[in-house]
Amino acid sequence: MMNAIRRLGELRAVEAIPDLISLLGFRYTHRREREGGPRVVRARDFSRYPAADALAEIGNPALPSLVEVVETREFDSMESRNARYAIRLIFRYEPEKADEFFQNAAAKAPSAKAAERLRKALKTTQQEMESSSSDRGG
Repeated sequence: MMNAIRRLGELRAVEAIPDLISLLGFRYTHRREREGGPRVVRARDFSRYPAADALAEIGNPALPSLVEVVETREFDSMESRNARYAIRLIFRYEPEKADEFFQNAAAKAPSAKAAERLRKALKTTQQEMESSSSDRGG
């Protein structure tokens, strides 16, 4: 499953966005971890949440679906955290555009609760990007 998710990102498979969104909470567990042994995988070898990485690779076409996750899921849910992470990855070379994106999305949000979640994302996502690097890689 891990390889299939990665491949969808590599292919920038726009048609897979709904399926990848449904997998935002999927956490990869290395075989040795499942068997109770020590983990000997280097952090750069895999991501714990491959759907977020695949959506980030797909890029801008994934943004509306990622915003919908942020708007509709509990802010502390893994799905929302991974959606915010993917959005930041999409804008990783222009972080100020991520801030602008969250501001615009909040202004257009379909409800007050959705706007609140997007404004909170604007405030917290940069910190999450920095602190999540250890969990993302292992």
